[in-house]
Amino acid sequence: MQTQEVAIKPNLKVILKSDTELLDEVTVVAYGTKRKQDLVGSISSVKNEIISNSQAASVSNALEGAVAGLQVVSSSGQPGQDADIVLRGIGSISASNNALIVVDGVPFNGKLSDINPTDIASVNVSKDAVSNSLYGSRAAGGVVMITTKTGRKDKVSINFDGSWGVAQRAYKDYDMATDPGEFYRLTWYGIRNTYWAAGNSIEDSNLAASQDLLGELGNYNAYIIPQGEYLVTPDGKLNPNARLRYDDTFADALFDNAFRQEYNVESVKAAIQNALKAGIGKFGGKIPSVYKNPLRDGDTERPDDDAYSNSYFLNANWKTKPGVVNAMRKPIENEDEFYSGCYGYASITFYAFNTNGNKGIACGLNNLMKIADGEPLGGRSTAESDFADIEVPFEAPTDDDDGLF
Repeated sequence: MQTQEVAIKPNLKVILKSDTELLDEVTVVAYGTKRKQDLVGSISSVKNEIISNSQAASVSNALEGAVAGLQVVSSSGQPGQDADIVLRGIGSISASNNALIVVDGVPFNGKLSDINPTDIASVNVSKDAVSNSLYGSRAAGGVVMITTKTGRKDKVSINFDGSWGVAQRAYKDYDMATDPGEFYRLTWYGIRNTYWAAGNSIEDSNLAASQDLLGELGNYNAYIIPQGEYLVTPDGKLNPNARLRYDDTFADALFDNAFRQEYNVESVKAAIQNALKAGIGKFGGKIPSVYKNPLRDGDTERPDDDAYSNSYFLNANWKTKPGVVNAMRKPIENEDEFYSGCYGYASITFYAFNTNGNKGIACGLNNLMKIADGEPLGGRSTAESDFADIEVPFEAPTDDDDGLF
C-alpha cells in the first residue's frame, strides 16, 4: 500500500492510484479466477509469449515441452490435423485419453488449429482429479483451459507478424523405385517368392505371381495392356505391349522441401481500424468512408509479378534509417546482406494523416530483422557479376595500386 500526505483544503479531490505490485498472480479456473496460492489442485500456466513466439502450426504442437507431464502425440501428418494432448497417460482402452479443451470457460469441440496462437492470452493446464469435479467425466484426461485476448479501453495496440520456414525430412530418403515398371516387377518378385517359399514349384509360383499382381495392389494399374494379358509376364518382365497412362511419380510433391509462410492479416486490418479511431481528430471527428489503405492485395495490384502472388504487402517508410539486425539480434554492418527478396520481420507503426484533403493511414518503418536469404526481387546482382565479361581497354590496376589514375 502506498500513502501520500496532502494539505487540507475546503474542496479536496482524491484520486486512487492502483499499485500493480500488490496484485497476486491469478489462475483461470472453471468458474472465474483464483489466487495461485489458494489453489489445491495441480495447475500449470503457460504464458502467451511461449505460444505466440513458437513456430508450430497449431496450438497443440506449441504446448509440447511447455508443461511438465504433457504429451503431444501426432497420429497423422495431414495438414491442419491436430495432435492429441495426453496428460495422464493411457487410462482407458475404449474411451478417449485426450485432455478436455476449454476456451473462455466453454468446452471446445473444434480443432485447436482453428485458433490463432496470437489470439491466446494464457493457457492453464489442470492435471489432477480436481478437474473432474469442475468439468465432470469429460475431464478424466485432464483439462487445458485457454483464455483468449480481449479488447482494452483507451489503449491502441498494433501488432503485425509473419513467419517463414522450410519443412523438410529429418532423415535422408531411402532408395525408392521411382519407375512404375520397376515397382510392378519388384512387387511381382515379392509375390513369387512367397509362393515359392510355401513349397510351390518355381513355374507355378511365377504364374501365380502374374495372376495375383494387380489384385494384391487393389487392382490399380498405371498401364494400359491388351485384354487377357499379364502386366508382368511369368518370366518376370514387364509386358512389352504395356503403355503408361501418365508420366508423373508425384515424388516431388510428396518428398520435396516445402516452404511455409504465415501472416496475421486480420491483425493488420484491426490495427488499421485502431489507427483510424486514434486519429479521428485529424479527420474532423468522423472516420472517412474513403481513405488510403496501406494494406494492398498483391494479386490485384501486381497481377504480373509472381513475387506478390497470394500475398498482401505494405509500403512502409520513415524519415530516419531503421535499425537492421540478424536472427541473433546482432546489427548487420554490411548493407548488401539485406536486400529486396530476403525474409525477416519488420516493426511498423500505423498512423493517420490528412494532407490537403488526402486522408488515410500511413505505415511507418521502425526496425528490421533478417532471418533467411531468398530469391532477390528485380534481378538483384553484384557489381562483380555485372562487369565480369567486359574487356577493360587498359591494364587494370592490381590490389597494390592506389587507384586508376
